[in-house]
Amino acid sequence: MRLHRRDGGSALVEFAIVAPVLLLLMIGILEAGRALNAYVTVRNAGAEGAHWAALHPGATETAIGDMVRGRITSFDASLVDVNAKMNDGTAWVSWPTDGIPESSPKPQIIPIAVEVSSTWSGVTFIGHFFPGGSGATFTSRATADAVR
Repeated sequence: MRLHRRDGGSALVEFAIVAPVLLLLMIGILEAGRALNAYVTVRNAGAEGAHWAALHPGATETAIGDMVRGRITSFDASLVDVNAKMNDGTAWVSWPTDGIPESSPKPQIIPIAVEVSSTWSGVTFIGHFFPGGSGATFTSRATADAVR
């Protein structure tokens, strides 16, 4: 008498063991990609905001914030905080209400800084395992020189 072994059920059991691990790995990669996208978006928005403010030194801080938020398309721009500052020669001060006043008798180089920050939240529980957890805050500060 010959005994035959059937392995058909073992493949299904092995798949049932491996499938959740692969699914968690895939979801983790997607969450990491979303977090990286948010970080890069905030970083680039800060650089663009500083560049735009250097080209438009007479703009208000609200105009700078609107321009930065208008550049953000990959997530909700209302979650973005924008803070512009200028260096008056001794310290960093808040952005003037009417923009940077013109210098006389000749233009001066005025360092400016634009800080952009946004909170990121994961869509799955895996986001809680990232540094900062699911409510991580990404912040970028970019500087440029304005001639005024």
